[in-house]
Amino acid sequence: MLTAALALGAGGCTLTPASGPYTVSVVTGASTEPETLPYSLVKITPETLAVLAANRPKFGRLFTSRPGPSEIRFGVGDVVSVTIFEASAGGLFIPIEAGVRPGNFITLPNQLVDNAGNISVPYAGSIPAKGRTPTEVQASIVEALKNRAIEPQAVVSLVEQRTSLISVLGMKPFSSAAE
Repeated sequence: MLTAALALGAGGCTLTPASGPYTVSVVTGASTEPETLPYSLVKITPETLAVLAANRPKFGRLFTSRPGPSEIRFGVGDVVSVTIFEASAGGLFIPIEAGVRPGNFITLPNQLVDNAGNISVPYAGSIPAKGRTPTEVQASIVEALKNRAIEPQAVVSLVEQRTSLISVLGMKPFSSAAE
């Protein structure tokens, strides 16, 4: 009986959801060398706390602005997903034999916003995406397909945003409270 209770207790621990990495993941992925990525462990000492306390006003100013999420606008290099729906079988994308495949939609291979700012959609051609929201791109696809497909609908979503990538090449360490 005790063995069963321990097994259930231990098994439950491995299935418990968590909202962050486990300690072992942090420790094994971290480095004490500042040049390695993605992060370093910093030992909390009285000196470290003093530096943090001296720079608290600077940290406070950095995190006071809490704007809402910005509207997604596509840029050159972004990867987008396009799914096109038709009202019934026998249209441009959904064959008459629709019973052999589930659903009334087709998902295109992921599209890269090209250097001209466009994505390519079969039977719709080149669709402008750069600087536009997913809703605007969806409307353009539907407009281009409305005379060819059966009551088309489109869903466009961002798969990978590459236009907002930044690289941090170096950083100035905190020196003292006099800074």
